[in-house]
Amino acid sequence: MQTPEISVIIPIYNSILYIRQCLESVINQSFKNLEILCIDAYSNDGTAEILEEFATKDARIIIIKSKKKSLGAQINLGLAKAKGKYFCIVESDDYAHLKMCEVLHKLIEEKNCDIVKADICAFKKVFFKTHFNYKSIAYEQALYGKILFLQEDLNPLLKSWNMNQSSLYRLDFVKQFKIKANESLGASYQDTGLWILFLSFAKTLYFHNEALYFYRLDNANSSSLNKEKIYCVCDEFDFAQSFLKQYPEQKIRLQEALTYVQFKVYWWNFKRLANRFKKEFALYFAKEFQKKYADKHINEAFFNQAELQILKALMNDPEHFVKTWLSFNFILRKRLARYKRKIITFVKIKK
Repeated sequence: MQTPEISVIIPIYNSILYIRQCLESVINQSFKNLEILCIDAYSNDGTAEILEEFATKDARIIIIKSKKKSLGAQINLGLAKAKGKYFCIVESDDYAHLKMCEVLHKLIEEKNCDIVKADICAFKKVFFKTHFNYKSIAYEQALYGKILFLQEDLNPLLKSWNMNQSSLYRLDFVKQFKIKANESLGASYQDTGLWILFLSFAKTLYFHNEALYFYRLDNANSSSLNKEKIYCVCDEFDFAQSFLKQYPEQKIRLQEALTYVQFKVYWWNFKRLANRFKKEFALYFAKEFQKKYADKHINEAFFNQAELQILKALMNDPEHFVKTWLSFNFILRKRLARYKRKIITFVKIKK
């Protein structure tokens, strides 16, 4: 049997609504030399039967059972079993462009990088119609189209979306440093900790500005829609920091950059939480960053003016900060600003 060039890792649990589309997008890739590792956490909604159906038709599909219902544990099982030179992750409620593996493989071979990463297309259904929205993985255009040397350049960590899909990774550096995902239960932002570790130990990265992955925003079970997962993102930073203790030089080199990334992720988390949880999280947020200032782990040069104002107001009086955030006048201003941005975007599209 031919040794696979790429291992496709698909963590799965109760994905009956999406699994067919996901698997069809992988088995029909234009690049054929794949192994398809379906890591199923004992689905009980009919998903397991569909996996068996596909496996009887395509010998590249390998079904692996995970006793732990944890996205991180399932990814780790996939990494342990992977035989490819490279690997990618496709989540079971998403699907891949049919040329994703071909394009990324060509790039990673040509550029001789540890990671190549493409943009994504986020999508959701509104009134039975699917709406697609192009999303850039890197936040600055200058990061695209060139080899980025991660041990010297912090910008990819500071200025990219911390998700692991739409990427191809060289397996040997992951094995070398024994990089693993956090095995917290469910799908609870394990992307965050894993992306930090990938960028901490990879030597080179290449961003490709083409959407090659379709990312679902309308899955009701998605962790990003779960308003009650208060501290999951915090667990990811604790996990990454704990892992980096094994590599003190890396930890010191990355400390200030990771603090900035932590602020960005905590701020995103604060905004997405249900209102009843905002005060609790704001108090935790403030305490964490007060300690970071005391430990001199904050480099204000990484922050823009608005971010610094938010951080200092929150640390100074988190309860007042939340009260202001939830006030009628502030909510009204936010909504008006959001509508203004939508109108500007609409006008630009029409032009």
